Amino acid sequence: METEDLLKCSKIISLFCRLNVNRKIGIPISSVEMEMLTLIYNAENEVTPLMISKIMNLKKPSVSGVVEPLLKKNYVQKEQNCNDKRSYYLVVTEKGKELLKSANDLYLSAIYTLEKELGKDAFVSFIETMNKANDILKEFRK
Repeated sequence: METEDLLKCSKIISLFCRLNVNRKIGIPISSVEMEMLTLIYNAENEVTPLMISKIMNLKKPSVSGVVEPLLKKNYVQKEQNCNDKRSYYLVVTEKGKELLKSANDLYLSAIYTLEKELGKDAFVSFIETMNKANDILKEFRK
């Protein structure tokens, strides 16, 4: 592709990200905080900040910057690791569970809309392509 075409593609991708991430859905936390809260809630095992940094592909200071507001707003709490007193797990509180329950439909509304408007096959293909692109960009960032 020519540089001009690649710039157009970049603008399309940027617009998609802005439309999905920056939309106002009436919840009291940011989209990154919501993503982290959901990750902690859905985890099969206990979750540490280090695990979150690996899963979300964030640096540890960035994770701390997202965890702190969740702690202050009482959506998560720290539970000390009984095997290592320096380490702790993050656990979703009842208040956090209530937020997840009430915000789930609002938070996923754009995804529901995409699935409905694109159709199931095109939506699945889109998600598979996005997944491949994410994997490529993760490798590129290393």
